[in-house]
This record gives sequence, C-alpha cells and structure tokens, in this order.
Amino acid sequence: MKIVSFIINNALYVSILLILISSLIGIYIKSRSRDRCLRNFSGYKITLETSSGKLVWGILDVFGTGLELNYQSGHHDYDGHIENSYILYNAEFDNIVSLYRYHYQLSEINKLRRKTDIEKTYIPNLFRISLRKARNFFNTFRDGVTQIVSLIIGSFAAAKPQAVISQKQKDLSGLSSELITSISHAYDPILEKYIGQYVVAESVLEDSKREFCGILKEYTNRFIEILNASIPETVEITCIKDEKLEVIDQISIERTEKDVTLRNNSPYPVYLKSFSSSAWTHPVDVYIDIGKAMTVDYPEITHDALLITFNIPRKVDLVLPRSRFCVRHGGKLEKDKREELLELTIRST
Repeated sequence: MKIVSFIINNALYVSILLILISSLIGIYIKSRSRDRCLRNFSGYKITLETSSGKLVWGILDVFGTGLELNYQSGHHDYDGHIENSYILYNAEFDNIVSLYRYHYQLSEINKLRRKTDIEKTYIPNLFRISLRKARNFFNTFRDGVTQIVSLIIGSFAAAKPQAVISQKQKDLSGLSSELITSISHAYDPILEKYIGQYVVAESVLEDSKREFCGILKEYTNRFIEILNASIPETVEITCIKDEKLEVIDQISIERTEKDVTLRNNSPYPVYLKSFSSSAWTHPVDVYIDIGKAMTVDYPEITHDALLITFNIPRKVDLVLPRSRFCVRHGGKLEKDKREELLELTIRST
C-alpha cells in the first residue's frame, strides 16, 4: 500500500519516468523485432521469388523494417548504373512468393550454422522447450495480459486525471500490447504439433497448385519455414559430336555419330526431357534412375550441336508467406535419422 500511495502522490514524476521508459522500449522493440523465420535465413545466400516473377539472389540481411539481399558482385542496371543490393520493406512483404536456400550453394561455414540450427530444433534442450512454451503461453493469454496492463494504467490515470500519465494512457496501453506481441507468436496448436515433422505446404492463391513437402521448422504470424524440400531445376547442355561431358553432380553425357548416352551416377533420379537441334526436337520424357544410363538414337543423322534438356531435384530450405501457402497435409510420420537430415546430400524422395 505504501508503494501505491507513493506512486499516486508522485504521479507526475512516475508518469514522466514511465513515458521515458516506454519510449526507449518502443524504439528497441521496433529496431530489434525481426520475423523468426526470416531471421533463421539471415547470413545465407538466398533466392527471393516475387509475385511479379522476378528472381533476386544474394546474402540475406534481416532488419526490423525489412530485408536486404546483398549481391556478391555489383550488378549493372539497364540504365547503366551499378546496384549492389535489393531492399524490400515490411510493407512490401505481400509481394514475396518464396525464399529458397539451396543446399548446394551453402559454404562450409553455413553448413555448420545450418547443422547447429537443425540440431536445436530436432533435439531441443530444456531451456528451448521452456522458452517455446512461454511464448505460447503469452500468445494464448495475450489479450488478457494486455487488458490487465491497461486496467492498471487506467487506475493510475483515474486517481490523478491531471497527471501526464492520463494524457499518455492510450500510448502506454498500445506499447504494452506491442511488447507482449513481440514476446509471443502466432500460436497455432495444429502447426505446433508438426514442428520437426514432415508436412506438405500448398499454395492457396494461385490457379496452378504448388506444393512443397518438407520438415516444418518454424512458423510465425506471417511465414512458415520448411526444411529439406525438393524442387526441380531445368538444366540445358549443348553437346557436339564425339564429345563426352561430365555436366553436373556426376551426370555424364556421351555423344557418338548416331546416338547420345546420358549416365546418372548422382544420388537422385534424373528426368530426361528432350534432345533438340536447329532442325528438330526429339522428346524423351523418361526418368533415369540412380546408377543407370539411357541411350537415345537420333531421329536423323545430324552434325549440329545438340541441346539436351533434363530436370534434376534440388534440395532446398524454404520460407513461405502464410498469405500464399498453408500447411495442408501432415507428411510421413517417422522422422529422418538426425545423421541423414544433417548430411547435406541430395537423396531421392
């Protein structure tokens, strides 16, 4: 009671102190508050896909007000000036379709960073478990806690209507809500169930359905983070007669006078789409399994260079906006072995 009496009798000084502290806290929260899914990708080489179809890649840096992709070398714009980064502000996050972190582009240092990060998700210690439960608690009771704080501030304002705190009551109540929101997150009991498990994320806005199957690592009110998803990448190789090429990931191509042989010694199946020259196109549309080879005869003898087109699966980690994607299905029930998950090799799925 003495403390309450002291606060009421010195409401002016208490008000000034509260306003000063609240301003400092507000500045700190706005400068440090970063989406956790985006923050997990900070410092990695990332490919950003926007709603306009634009692809941008660079080293990701995440701020409270937006994100920046820093190019590894200066880019000359069509107007002739040099650009060294791409900046996207929070208000423009609705333009994000996806962020990709390709496994094969990871440096040795970032492989270790990713390994440590995944181990914390797969084998959380007591502190991380308690912290996550605390965030869930704050989010579940956020409205109640906010009302209690507003009630306390309102009682002081009613006791001394002329005090500065009365004039700043709305601002202080708003700050308490912002602070509690930053501590909590968009708790979803369904998604919480699948943390560390396989899920299928499905697009909800586009006419052509897109799906990504991977491990749900994290979610916020704006994004979901998926690990170990697989996406196809189209590769085009030009091959002349009597040439043997080691093209990519232990995939070799050998051309003779009348045929072409594609040998797959990579750790994943390869989808061979077509052969083409300046005069014709020969569709193939066949999967070449691991350790297998396929020989295709020409439709006619030609001395032109051949364009060989095939798809390979690329393992990626993804950040997807919840405005465009939702977790639609639970995936396989068993977890990958930790050693398999942490090994950054591409395996067939």
